[in-house]
Amino acid sequence: CNTCYTTRAAFLDVILTTITTNTTLDVIFLQDIIKDVLSELVLISKDPDKEHYLNLAVVVALLSLQKMEQIEVHKFFQNMDCKCDSVSAFIQFCLLTPYESIQSMVLQFLVCLFRKEDRIFGLNSDSSISPIFFSNVISISVCDLIKNHSLVFSDLSTDRDLSIFVLKMLAAENVTPSSLGMVFHLLYLMPSTTNLEWDFIEQAYCSCVKLEYVLSHLENSKRDDISNPILLFSTHLAVKICTLCIQKVIFLLSIG
Repeated sequence: CNTCYTTRAAFLDVILTTITTNTTLDVIFLQDIIKDVLSELVLISKDPDKEHYLNLAVVVALLSLQKMEQIEVHKFFQNMDCKCDSVSAFIQFCLLTPYESIQSMVLQFLVCLFRKEDRIFGLNSDSSISPIFFSNVISISVCDLIKNHSLVFSDLSTDRDLSIFVLKMLAAENVTPSSLGMVFHLLYLMPSTTNLEWDFIEQAYCSCVKLEYVLSHLENSKRDDISNPILLFSTHLAVKICTLCIQKVIFLLSIG
């Protein structure tokens, strides 16, 4: 295996370009990429080329997985014999990374996937952490892939394990302000998270306490790319509270 991250990144840059032209990677080659990501992602390195390489490797893996049939993906992870047994588990592992740019990229990928936007990186993206290899053409091509090959990822927005994981990122220490805005954006696109237990707050099932916790983040935010998603997600909780109040009033009137 070539130990030079610059060379490996240059090779994956070519691979990424071929993927966007509808080329399918060999399964064994893809398994090797994912195994390398799983082993390298948790090891901090001062070499900036390693982070660039891992960004490319994660994107290549995600785009290649979504071009498979669901049954193929299940067999794919079974045959790998690794700690990740599904796409959801692989994404969660990537989000645990100490590399801010990779965490940001995966979150933006999920937001794009769930929203089916025209571009992966919008005008409000923080250019200081967005992967520099996403040129305008690649970004549009990636989005086309997401629109045309989303069956493997179609259940991710309602995947319970992923929902719990993203929810707990609200209280995670390794989440930066920029990533926090995208976490709230994702939670807005995963409304079922309002019904889950929030074990990082008191009264973990109380919608009013949940809303209070969310709005506490708003008080500390001075950036639109963070405060706007917070407000969006808070609307889900506000609607839920209003619905419960109306149901309670109707019940009281019915017995009165």
